[in-house]
Amino acid sequence: MSSAPLPTPGLDHGLEGRHLLVTGAGGLGRVLTTLALDLGMRVTLVDRDRGALDEVDASDDLFTIEADMVDIDGHGRILAAAVERFGPVERFVPTAAVIRRQFDLNDVTEADWDFQVDVNQKSVYFLTRTVAEHLKGNGGGAIVLVASAAGVTGGVQGTTVYGTAKAAVLGTMHGFARVYTPANVRVNAVVPGTMDTPMLWVGQQPGVEAIIGDMCAMGRVGLPAEIARPILFLLSDWASYISGHSLDVDGGWLYR
Repeated sequence: MSSAPLPTPGLDHGLEGRHLLVTGAGGLGRVLTTLALDLGMRVTLVDRDRGALDEVDASDDLFTIEADMVDIDGHGRILAAAVERFGPVERFVPTAAVIRRQFDLNDVTEADWDFQVDVNQKSVYFLTRTVAEHLKGNGGGAIVLVASAAGVTGGVQGTTVYGTAKAAVLGTMHGFARVYTPANVRVNAVVPGTMDTPMLWVGQQPGVEAIIGDMCAMGRVGLPAEIARPILFLLSDWASYISGHSLDVDGGWLYR
């Protein structure tokens, strides 16, 4: 059996001019969008918060859509609008996520559960399926899902429901990789440890920063750019033989 030819050799990462669809305009999504634009990508950025979208620096290569990922019926319209603006989507990263902290498991309500699972798991599954089918029909592409160390450890600092949903994201990644990789759609995931975004600090208890820092060998909280760069690697041609992989980006925490 002969091997397929490698992508363009040398330092070409294969991202310039590619159309990237990103969900979540705060924290990781914003930084990922900025770095992708710097690499010459065209980016469609989706968020339910118009204000968050407007905080991203305007660019001719940036298209923003105000939409709620939980509206599953609206996923097709999001994709159609993105395609109308920049042509077929070639890369996809859903970063939108929420945490509703309950430090006592007995305080978790059904509403707490539904809110976090709908955003962090259900919407990711269905939008990823929509995009994967689109990629399959347009010659392939790459998807990177955003899981969490909480999905491996069970969650800390009141994030058990969040961790449950993020564990399911890893299951989605593995299942989608098996189905879509033969169609030239690579599906991977990053598994961040702690990341310095507003979501990390909402509802936290006093003194938690030192505790969080002690969880990893590097002794500090990660920066969004330190997660975004590995994502861009997995989206790039440099990762052309990687699919079905979860990449820990955690400062030395999980040691897997």
